[in-house]
Amino acid sequence: MKFLRFLKLPELVRGIISGLLSLIILFVPNSTYTTIEETSKYMLTGDEFFSYNGEKWTVGFAKEVLTPDDITEEDYYIAGYNTNNPAKSVLDDMHAKAVYLDDNSGRGGVVICAVDCVGISRKDINDIRKAVIESGKIPDIKSINICATHTHSAIDTQGLWGKNFFSDGKNEEFMNRLKDLTHKRLLIHTTQEKTAAFISAQLKRKGF
Repeated sequence: MKFLRFLKLPELVRGIISGLLSLIILFVPNSTYTTIEETSKYMLTGDEFFSYNGEKWTVGFAKEVLTPDDITEEDYYIAGYNTNNPAKSVLDDMHAKAVYLDDNSGRGGVVICAVDCVGISRKDINDIRKAVIESGKIPDIKSINICATHTHSAIDTQGLWGKNFFSDGKNEEFMNRLKDLTHKRLLIHTTQEKTAAFISAQLKRKGF
């Protein structure tokens, strides 16, 4: 592990640390990792083309509240501002917000979804993609893009802010609920689609 050289520790100490890290990696469950095969299966590559010739586009929007009802009763750790920081109240709800765009050229549409959280793993994203794809409710979908708003005032979705430094702050029941609600909300937009004209604009600013 080359990065240990930068710590300027004695060679014996570096060797011990390297061995311990190797053991940790060896015993981490395989379910923690996303394989290349899984990534390729659900990572729709899309294409580089959209129509700009005045055709009517199809657009759908959807939003889902992710905040659990028992947030003040259970320990849901906040993703930031130190460990052992469970949520005590709600100022604004956590949401999953999605938009679907299709230029009606027959090549399929794309989904863009933002989740109010500090970050979301590729495995969790692929779980959502898998549920959407295997539902078959969005035919010819060519791209599913899911990102985090990176807020540090939402529930920990990465397991880095638990009761203490060594504990996992991620609540598995909440994560399953987040993925389930997000994928269902991505599907609901298909019943809310409307025909729209796509208009783009460009602004030039001096010095930029």
